[in-house]
Amino acid sequence: MLARMDAPFRSVLAALAVSTLAAFASCADDVEDAPPGGPGPGSGAGAPYDGGTADVDGSGGAPSNDAGDAAVTPVLIGITPSPRSDHTDGPTAGDYLEAELTTFAVGVRGAVVTRALRDLDDDALDALDALGDLYAARGLRVLFNLALVDRAADGRPPPLDALPWDAPEVALAVHQAIDGVLARFGGELAYLTVGRDVDVYLAGRAGERAAFEQVAADACAYAAAHPAAPEGLRVGVGFSFEGASSSPSFPALVAAGDAAVLSYLPGLAAGRAAPTSTVAGALDAMAALADGRPVVLQAVGYPSSTTVSGSDEKQRAFFQTLFDALGPRRAAFAFVNVAELHDPTPAACDAHAAAQGEPPGGLFASFACSLGLFDQGAAYRPAWLEVASSSAAFATP
Repeated sequence: MLARMDAPFRSVLAALAVSTLAAFASCADDVEDAPPGGPGPGSGAGAPYDGGTADVDGSGGAPSNDAGDAAVTPVLIGITPSPRSDHTDGPTAGDYLEAELTTFAVGVRGAVVTRALRDLDDDALDALDALGDLYAARGLRVLFNLALVDRAADGRPPPLDALPWDAPEVALAVHQAIDGVLARFGGELAYLTVGRDVDVYLAGRAGERAAFEQVAADACAYAAAHPAAPEGLRVGVGFSFEGASSSPSFPALVAAGDAAVLSYLPGLAAGRAAPTSTVAGALDAMAALADGRPVVLQAVGYPSSTTVSGSDEKQRAFFQTLFDALGPRRAAFAFVNVAELHDPTPAACDAHAAAQGEPPGGLFASFACSLGLFDQGAAYRPAWLEVASSSAAFATP
């Protein structure tokens, strides 16, 4: 979500990774100070809660996930492979590869690829070929997010960003981007989503609402009917869970797709991490909002920063509670993507905050830039063990 690589890095990563597919396990074992992959399904169930049972109640005793139970209804689990960022010159191609291998090692079955419309030139599209090959070879299902907006940030290139959303030039650019994406992914492409947290963008732009709804709904229809669309491709428009129920655009845009696409970063809007006791109720509310459609969580995370009432232990408890609560509700959830593997550098964090119209070092930055399961380097947080064991548990079928 934050530490995005550019097309050349993606191309290098994909080429390296495809050439090492046969040696994934040994590569993971050879990484210096390799993080543990988790102590096994359900191993975190007995760990102490962080703030008392009122803060981390797991929804009324939902059973821990185990591999046998996970086979009842498939749920794709993904982890955004944001790389370690502790080098002076930023992440290297090897860091990107290591991040991918780390997620593969714990049995992820889904992958989220996000590109802003402005970043889908011919070179960037061509780089998706190798990326698609990588995920297809691993048997992963891909969610591609065409980020027309990313929360408050407009994803269009100039001069399109100065035009109305329903301008013919914008629609043409969106169609061409979809053409390019579908030409470069095969059957591994399971979802194509339009934007992330579009309710945040629209909240202060009532005059743009109708035009944006038109272009987003058109994008969904265009992708779904495309002759190159893989069989079973699902489409949808991304909202935040916190804003979906109050957004005037949600009913129309969820109806335009065949999946309810949400992000779940509880407390981000308020700048204060929500108690983990709210997780089970939130999952039930998401299923109700979906109105029979599968729920796709394209970004899920919890901050470790104490500035926003998070901590390493609360982050661990959040993921434990999330996956325990997901178990008996899995029939409603098709895809769950953990937002970040590593935290971004301070410079990258400042840039992300600025793109969202937020001050560097403010509450938004403290929340959004502490979602990693690892810090900027190789030090893993306790939440990593919860996510790793749960990913393994949901890896079958």
